[in-house]
Amino acid sequence: MKKDIIKLIPVALVVITLVCGCTTASEKNQRSATNTLTQTGLPQLSAITGTGTLTPPANPDNFSFVVFGDSQPNFTVVSQIFSQIKSGLKPTPDFGLSLGDIVKGEPQVPFDSDPIEKTLKNYLSHAKEAGVPIFNAPGNHELDDVVNTNPWTEMPSQKMQTLYEKVVGPTYGSFDFGNSHFIVLNTEDVPPKGMKGPKPPMEFSYIGPKQLAELKADLDANRDKTHIFVAMHYPIHPLNPKRDSLYGESRQALIELFAKYSNISYVLASHEHYFYNPFDETNVSTVPVFRAGGPTRYLISGSAGASFWDPSQIWAFHHYLVFQVSGEAVNVTIKRLP
Repeated sequence: MKKDIIKLIPVALVVITLVCGCTTASEKNQRSATNTLTQTGLPQLSAITGTGTLTPPANPDNFSFVVFGDSQPNFTVVSQIFSQIKSGLKPTPDFGLSLGDIVKGEPQVPFDSDPIEKTLKNYLSHAKEAGVPIFNAPGNHELDDVVNTNPWTEMPSQKMQTLYEKVVGPTYGSFDFGNSHFIVLNTEDVPPKGMKGPKPPMEFSYIGPKQLAELKADLDANRDKTHIFVAMHYPIHPLNPKRDSLYGESRQALIELFAKYSNISYVLASHEHYFYNPFDETNVSTVPVFRAGGPTRYLISGSAGASFWDPSQIWAFHHYLVFQVSGEAVNVTIKRLP
């Protein structure tokens, strides 16, 4: 009997070794697959710090969200938006999309992160009042740094991006909600060393090749969604392109890329302190119902508190937008504020 047991021991050891080896290989494969998945498309986007996490809608074909940009922050105005999100709108929106410039002003020279961090945290304390997750597409006021004082010149910088990520959250990414996919872009990518921006006082806005490649992969992976909504700070079709403009190569790359996808319903931007529909310029009261598969629509919503570039213009009024998704239809309501 002893001899039989002794004979079996090597066999048992071989089996154990094989099983353990297979398990280890399986675990490695799973980790590898997971890593591959996380590197496909844009990174998963979380809401800005302290505003909570998304709860899936009861009906994936029926939900609403609010869009606003450039509060800067004028809390007299933007706090109205947060209050109306929480208790003034029925049904209560599921989340909010901010289109950037949640703070006002760029860093002082020499650079001091403390006042910037305090300003960002102050905004976050107000954003919590909305009671729903808020996502932000950061703008020049969050991510630009002063690189020259004579003439005054600003460029996106790594130290500003690092500070934003530490206090607020990721600078770009995407997420699913209901029948739709939401993309938040960072139009203030840190440019390569030596790249020159426009002549001052025009501001510099740039999307780099890494983010563009991730965007393409993300769009490819979401062709099955009924709607794709894109949020960004600098507009592709601005009202005043000679004042500030998205870097020409970045703009052209987005135009060519978006043209390849039939399910991009809306591209939303701010920076210009107006409500502006570039394909229905004089209409500042209504937005026609959109139906899935129609031509991509572009809207600018940049008047959530910032001072108007020209108060005499018809586009100059404080407002936010309410989006109601109902299956293939999207209704947009312009909500004016005093």
